[in-house]
Amino acid sequence: MCAMFCETNSNVSEVVLYTKCPRKIYFTSRNEVISNEIEKPYIRHLLLKELALSCAEIAVSKQEILPLLQKRVEEIVQEIITIYSDELEHIDENQFKDALEDVYEVLPAIAGNLKNQFDEEMIELIKPVEIEPLMHSDKLNLSGAPSAIICSDKQKIPMLIKTGNAPMQGVWKNDRIPLAAYSILTEERYDQPVNSAVLFYASQGQARSVRIRPAERREVLNILKRIEKIKEGKMPQAKRGKLCGYCPYEQMCQSQGDSLASKFF
Repeated sequence: MCAMFCETNSNVSEVVLYTKCPRKIYFTSRNEVISNEIEKPYIRHLLLKELALSCAEIAVSKQEILPLLQKRVEEIVQEIITIYSDELEHIDENQFKDALEDVYEVLPAIAGNLKNQFDEEMIELIKPVEIEPLMHSDKLNLSGAPSAIICSDKQKIPMLIKTGNAPMQGVWKNDRIPLAAYSILTEERYDQPVNSAVLFYASQGQARSVRIRPAERREVLNILKRIEKIKEGKMPQAKRGKLCGYCPYEQMCQSQGDSLASKFF
């Protein structure tokens, strides 16, 4: 069905970008040049993501969790430049130190949650069987790599690692769309139904199991259609908000304005 309209290859990262602001798809698809400076929040994200991939092994240990987390962070510091050699080639040393301090500050909270909330079943929800596998759907012409694939009740499902704050319950609404997209990719890769996914909030050591709903799958298909139109040259309406001031495309976006066509797109 989708092969009829998804002629342009898309990535789950573009689906995520669309949910933040459709106009970003317009600029990135035209290779608009922006600053690629690596800043503290992104370095923190990478450090926590690598730590999250080890949390299952740490949680199942009979030892004190906090010292194990601290030791693992020390190891990650030595590994991270090799893992992300291109992205961190010109890293700012002060930015790295500040990000590392932030990570050490959240370790006690992560340790507490891993110790108090994770039984054997929950540990399975964050135990990777594959890390960042690149997947592709021929049907949707969609590619993407979830943070990991985990095994729940003998079924392989995607896990997405987020390093922002977790909501009181469930997951943030915008996180449901990429989870649905990764579930569709996982289905096709393993030729099995995938009706759930896991979101791991790394900065707090909390895992949330998510049921993938038909409405979210439908929204993924609709977004892919809109992304294709944008790549063909259709200018979408800007999603104005308080974060616009931090957007690298702000000046280009302001100069484009909002056409009547974009409002109906």
